[in-house]
Order: sequence, then structure tokens, then C-alpha cells
Amino acid sequence: LFRSDLMEATKPADARFTFPSSKPNIEIDFIFAAPKQAWKLNRSHVVDDPVTSDHRPFIAELEYTE
Repeated sequence: LFRSDLMEATKPADARFTFPSSKPNIEIDFIFAAPKQAWKLNRSHVVDDPVTSDHRPFIAELEYTE
């Protein structure tokens, strides 16, 4: 439902899994923005840190274009 109406900040294909932080094999972290057409994803990455949290943080730089 979210993907049809909101802009999703996508993760790099080789780093989309974020849980558990020690050996990620599940994608649990997402960023959405609305309205969909007003946002552009400039870059994103998953922080390679197995210690700080139980999942790896997902960071995205979004640009408001309207």
C-alpha cells in the first residue's frame, strides 16, 4: 500500500538487508516520503555496524523538488 502512494527511498541492491546486525538476512528498515512526486532520492546506504544496534541503520538523502 505504501509503495503505490509514497516515494520509497530504496537501499543499494547489495545492502538491502538490515536485520540482524551481525549477519543481516531480513529487510526491516524503510523510508517513505509524501507526496510521491515531490521527492527525489539522491543517495542511500546501510551503515555497516554490527555493534551499535540490533539492526543496521538505513540512511537516505532526499531532495524536495516542488
